[in-house]
Amino acid sequence: MNWRKFMDEKDYQRFLVKCLTERTDGHEPFLLRTNADYCRNYALDKGLLVKFLESTQPDAMRELSRVYKAKRDEVIAQAVNLSCVSQGGSLIHTLKHGVSIGQTHIDLFNPPPDSSNEKTVAAAWKKNIFSVAREVWASDGEIVDHVIFVNGLAVATIEMKCEAAKQTYQNAIRQYREDRSPETRLFRFKAGALVHFAMDLNEVWMTTRLEGGKTNFIPFNRGCGEGIEAGKGNPVVKGHFSTEYMWEDILTRETLSDIISRYVFVEKKEKKVKVKGKKLKRTVESVVFPRYHQLDCVRKVLSDIEESKTEKNYLIMHSAGSGKTNSIAWLAHRLANLHDKEGCNIIDTVIVVTDRVVVDRQLQRAVLSLDHRNGEIYTLGEDKTSADLRQALEDGTKIVATTIQKFPYIVDSVKALAGRRFAVIIDEAHSSTSGRNMQAVTMAMGKRAKPEEEERDAEDMIRDILKGVGKQPNVTMLAFTATPKPHTLKLFGKDGLDGKKEPFHIYSMKQAIEEGFIRDVLENYIEYKTFCQIVKTIAEDPRYKQRKAAGKIKRILALHDVNIAQRTAVIVEHFREFVRPLLGGEAKAMVVTSSREEAVKYRLAFSKYISKMGYELEMKPLVAFTGTVRTLGQDFTEPGMNGISEAALVDEFDEDVNNVLIVANKYQTGFDQPKLCAMYVLKKLSGVNAVQTLSRLNRSVPGKTTFVLDFVNTCKEMVKAFGKYYTGTVLADDVTVQAIYDLIAEIEVWSLWTVASVERFWELNASRQMTDAKRAEIESLFAASRRAFENLDEAQQKDLHLKMRKFVKWYDFMVQATFLDDTLLYKKRTFVDLLLGHLDTGSGGEGFSLWDKVDAIGFRQEKVLETHSPKVKSKPEISMPTLDAVSEEDEKERLSKIIERLNATYGVNLDPNVAGKGVAQIIAKAEQDEELRRIAVANDFRNFTLPFDDAAKKRLIIESYEQSEDFYNLLLSNEEARKTVLDSIARGVYEKLRRDGITK
Repeated sequence: MNWRKFMDEKDYQRFLVKCLTERTDGHEPFLLRTNADYCRNYALDKGLLVKFLESTQPDAMRELSRVYKAKRDEVIAQAVNLSCVSQGGSLIHTLKHGVSIGQTHIDLFNPPPDSSNEKTVAAAWKKNIFSVAREVWASDGEIVDHVIFVNGLAVATIEMKCEAAKQTYQNAIRQYREDRSPETRLFRFKAGALVHFAMDLNEVWMTTRLEGGKTNFIPFNRGCGEGIEAGKGNPVVKGHFSTEYMWEDILTRETLSDIISRYVFVEKKEKKVKVKGKKLKRTVESVVFPRYHQLDCVRKVLSDIEESKTEKNYLIMHSAGSGKTNSIAWLAHRLANLHDKEGCNIIDTVIVVTDRVVVDRQLQRAVLSLDHRNGEIYTLGEDKTSADLRQALEDGTKIVATTIQKFPYIVDSVKALAGRRFAVIIDEAHSSTSGRNMQAVTMAMGKRAKPEEEERDAEDMIRDILKGVGKQPNVTMLAFTATPKPHTLKLFGKDGLDGKKEPFHIYSMKQAIEEGFIRDVLENYIEYKTFCQIVKTIAEDPRYKQRKAAGKIKRILALHDVNIAQRTAVIVEHFREFVRPLLGGEAKAMVVTSSREEAVKYRLAFSKYISKMGYELEMKPLVAFTGTVRTLGQDFTEPGMNGISEAALVDEFDEDVNNVLIVANKYQTGFDQPKLCAMYVLKKLSGVNAVQTLSRLNRSVPGKTTFVLDFVNTCKEMVKAFGKYYTGTVLADDVTVQAIYDLIAEIEVWSLWTVASVERFWELNASRQMTDAKRAEIESLFAASRRAFENLDEAQQKDLHLKMRKFVKWYDFMVQATFLDDTLLYKKRTFVDLLLGHLDTGSGGEGFSLWDKVDAIGFRQEKVLETHSPKVKSKPEISMPTLDAVSEEDEKERLSKIIERLNATYGVNLDPNVAGKGVAQIIAKAEQDEELRRIAVANDFRNFTLPFDDAAKKRLIIESYEQSEDFYNLLLSNEEARKTVLDSIARGVYEKLRRDGITK
């Protein structure tokens, strides 16, 4: 439609009517009706309703005429109205199921055909009458710009504004809120129009329920911008209106029929509401109308599958707040009834898979809320087994909802699936698609030869496994996630124009935030830093692996009673002052700890501090962790500490007084608590884990503000993490099959096995009858490899062990992403996987404890930075983890040196100039010391360090005392500081003295 200038909204209204009633775009035009045709008491165009019924159901109309004579049309109108307004009734149910008048049933809407072969259905659908009326009097004081009717029933209203008249969609929204009564029949919830649109020349917003000033409108826009610029609104299209998709696509008989018959439904949810100060459960209803991106996603996927059948996989990157649950439910129903051009079913069974142990109840409700025939949907809850899943698949159930955990148990049991085609919709694909579980999905449904067709040997078995775990020709997978990992993009992404893997469809985090569906969780980010001094509590100075010892010391600090007490006070007081008053006193907070023991200790510290300060009536902490934790001489469990069952925790946390939840690796993903307003972070977060954890705060409710108090990470780090998933994510690089072959070649250089030994292993392993002699021979093959491994030095062992683990991991991933028809490579992968269990990499020393060797003093918590709504810069490229398996040597270093590095983080700061001069003085004195020179020439570095330490204490520091008084006072009074300095210079002094001594 070419651009023309509108002077006011009347021009815009007339233009829309013309577009709908005088179509030139191939769509069938709507009939034009007037206010005179409208019956406000029933929200009906009686004339068109009767016309539709007489055209499509003449026998029923004759029978009704015989019984009701001249009152027939009024009786029909009353029956239709009663069906819409009665308890449990609704317009959408009436449209889909019709009404019965006495013994006569009449249908009010003919659904579109699922297949081009359904000629009769198609002919009936074309008899539906679509119409539009302008300036309709909904009541004496309410004139609506447009009403859209289907067979005389009002299904949509539209209020239009024009920027040229200095009015926008916001004025239309205000009109609906202030000038439209929810009691008027046209606007009555469930009984009136299904949807109400507020639109101007640039944007469209919608609602399905008018509630006066509380009416919630949401965008019905396409999204604006491409790539990293994608966000809210509609794109500017040269020579066209930004909103023309409304009349060229949405307001057409095809799309409206599709939405009415396959999308709109009445959703019922249990919600707690306050009644006289008490919270009671109430059933809350809402009419669900698809948002634009949901409709767009489902239609584009269906269109592509109609062409490609089950040849492809699909990645749907939809942000939190996208309505993913409903999108999955709609997609499942549509795929279950999708036909090709010949009228044949493309998909036999749709399987909705979640990684949660209990199938998401909200997802179950959404799937079951859509109209379906009995037996068409089967959901496997916690009371169902893998046998139930197997039976549902073998019975040909159209839609099955289950957990991924059930699939490994049916791989070898499914008998009747060959030749059938499946669509697998994966919820939360970032975690559901890993490793063996995902292989089991494809193996269970893949096409495999029947055992009785021919004699099967080991080679055939391996080839079947290879064919079973790769992309199956009869299985298409559709993965939903807001935060795709590199593996997910590799498995499910499509090839972009630049050759990089990218999602098939995107509803971005940026768009969701801008449209108000989720909050910007970085809006108030407060960084705290913990300062302290770490001290050694023993006289000895043992050596430890640097990274392992540093990690253990950090754990000691995290669990230190003083540190926990101080952090607890900061958290509780911040919560009381800034968080608890939000949402009418119902705001919640989450404390994210790094270990189960830490969660237990914070739970105890919270209770102690709350009791000490008299805050018992204001807050009560709950804790979430798995299993049993032994600490402080006691055993602690989550139910024991909370006084409730694990299953009741989510509901209990919703209660007002239970406003703080302390977690350890629980509820950091998939947990939806809209009243969660604050997060206190005590754990290192990075990448996708950071985004998923902080996103627990993003649910949007009126009056909500969010806070993050972080004792470990920085806002800058979080901004970087969010940038990967802000507008879209693409795979910057890839891992090829050749990399797998290169890696195994690097491993085989070490000659731990021969091809003959691997083949012999498989010959024995594939035997129909395993004997003790065969088991012994298999064990001898692994023993030979183990002896060869033990002949390597420690560094070589660690490097080789790491490469072997990566080979197994990457092979398991690559066979999902591509077809690796190489039986020898699979044999090697299995041999290596089993061999790893026989190898010892000398890691026994990792079990050392430092609890009795170090302590910390001088703890203080300091707020170092407060950031408000930082701009997230989209950097959507992510990379596959490298296959480079060269491990970094974790060199042993003195405990004091390790402490020095940590003190740089936790508290001690020296003047660099003073320290630099002091170090130079000690080096100069040492390099002139003849006794040290003789020792250096006669000994290795290890035997040099002790005399060097002794000389420093007795001579080097004292002789230079007057040069840098403050620095030397520190060294003489603080053994840890002295050790730190001497360890850092000892190697250089030794090498200089040794060179000088040898040359002399």
